[in-house]
Amino acid sequence: MKENKIKFLKEGIFFTAVFMSIALILNLAYLKFIEPQRLIQKRDAIYRQFLQNSANRELDLAFFGDSHPDGDVDTSYIKNSFLFAQGGQSYVETYYELKKVLNDKVKIKNIVLQLDLHTFSAIPRSEDKLFRELYYYSQFIGIKDIAKLRKESLLSIFFQENIMFLGKGNELITNALIHLGLIPPTGSPKELSKNAKTAYAAHFGLNPTIEISEQTFDYFLNTLRLAKENGINIIFVKYPLSKQYELETEKYNLDKEGYYDKVFAEIDKVIGEHAVFDGYGIYFDNPEYFWDSEHLNALGSEVFSKKLNEYFSSK
Repeated sequence: MKENKIKFLKEGIFFTAVFMSIALILNLAYLKFIEPQRLIQKRDAIYRQFLQNSANRELDLAFFGDSHPDGDVDTSYIKNSFLFAQGGQSYVETYYELKKVLNDKVKIKNIVLQLDLHTFSAIPRSEDKLFRELYYYSQFIGIKDIAKLRKESLLSIFFQENIMFLGKGNELITNALIHLGLIPPTGSPKELSKNAKTAYAAHFGLNPTIEISEQTFDYFLNTLRLAKENGINIIFVKYPLSKQYELETEKYNLDKEGYYDKVFAEIDKVIGEHAVFDGYGIYFDNPEYFWDSEHLNALGSEVFSKKLNEYFSSK
């Protein structure tokens, strides 16, 4: 009986060692060959080059936000600008990102902040969705702070940070399918309508009111204070949405006016004067500009970025 227990223990140790070795090899391969090719790392590499090569480290415009500015803004059409936006970025992440940039001694003249209907919605801004780019954020935010904000254990955060490939399978498959053209854009009116239903549910459930995430909104106000303390002008942008998305908001009688009244009332308490570029409905009659019901395609991004450049140049 004792010999069986010893044998079982040895086998357990052996298989654990094999699993950990395989996991380590796969993780190293992921870090070496896949992670550097991801957009967030490529953009970070460009940012690091900017830090090294820029004599004065000055930016006229710095964009922050989620997949809307990330996909809708092409900074090649906007002078002396940089895009710090990332898919799913909430104002919790924006605050820490801005803080990091300022710590890098970058002088920002204008910060461009997203102010869409879903920006503070509690559904897409839940704690478990924070810091999905954990490897990136953990380079300048302590894992204790990340664990606290995500309401997860330190051990869980440690494994997610150091064994990255385990949580990337679905993302890798999706990106591969898009690259191969097997997930096409949904630019036709019929497909935009179908996608709008999914997008609305992801943002608001089936509710006529927008439940604001207290955590997200607090960090939004902290971001405004941080910008103000550093003498940075603040410009808000409402990014374009399709007519099909607008019809979904009408279907559920979404209280857009009440939402913005509440948001701007709090903004006025912190910074007072501000500028707003309202692009919400400017392309309702241009379905050809959309990748899906809430994101622009390459053509739409070019047209919109040029329009933004005209707006900023007039300021």
